[in-house]
Amino acid sequence: MENIDQMLKNHRLRQDISEPEDLKFKFSKNKDVYNPSTEFCFKGKKIIAVRTEERNSEKSKTCFLEKNDGNFYKFKENVNLPLQDPFIFKIANENYLGGVKVNFQNKLGPVWWTEVFQIEEDFTFKRIFKGPKGMKDIRLLQLKDGNLVVFTRPQNPATGDGKIGILVISDFDQLDAKSILNAELLKNNFANGTWGGVNQAIEVTPDVIFIIGHIACYKNNVRHYYVLAAYIDLKQKVIFGEKIIAERKDFLEGPAKRNDLKDIVFPSGIFKNGKNNIILMAGVSDCEIQIAKFNYNCDFL
Repeated sequence: MENIDQMLKNHRLRQDISEPEDLKFKFSKNKDVYNPSTEFCFKGKKIIAVRTEERNSEKSKTCFLEKNDGNFYKFKENVNLPLQDPFIFKIANENYLGGVKVNFQNKLGPVWWTEVFQIEEDFTFKRIFKGPKGMKDIRLLQLKDGNLVVFTRPQNPATGDGKIGILVISDFDQLDAKSILNAELLKNNFANGTWGGVNQAIEVTPDVIFIIGHIACYKNNVRHYYVLAAYIDLKQKVIFGEKIIAERKDFLEGPAKRNDLKDIVFPSGIFKNGKNNIILMAGVSDCEIQIAKFNYNCDFL
């Protein structure tokens, strides 16, 4: 993959996003709301899942917000799950929720893994999958031919803090922790010293997927997370056309959870609004959500 500094330099020569704005919430006064899912519909209502927690804690709850008159209100007041960084995907036109579960009671330090839930008709959640320990940023996409593409982010001596792996299966029942750990790494992956993962995947053609993801690095003991856009060739198992499309300073100024997290942008993905503009939604600085107009040709949306 192209050097992160060069991608950042190229981004600053373009205007990939514009018109940033904060999302407004009408339910939370004492907790931060950030790292949202993409929007999904439940019985005609437009819903997003969001991560909520106190500023000095990472003990998160995922709750659900309904969009109404430009504001977001809590949907199903008593429904929340002990998950970080929620995401939504569909299989056979049914909604599924994923998120990161963390065990803070482990004697050697927190341990995390990804869990996936089927969203039932009464808006309850049935857990159907538990991923391997130590892996975040698992994402799933059902292709038009019915196959499921699974993106992974292994962390080990060979991959560092995380590279993108890929697994293609014909049925969700074939998914387990072992298959995820054995997923093939994509070619043209993150260079040493950087890491990242997939946040949203969209089928462009039977052989090509467009992704919105994140690419990150450490500089002077500070984490820097940028929004990545790229394509994946399913036949060649290679990333191509990669570019950084957003960084923290492209958004409105605001608070940060901690000083070392002030340069964080963690996207949920892109969508079309009522004006037919393409909008990028993201958690910023690990404590709020912003959106911005995405100045990019996405005819496949």
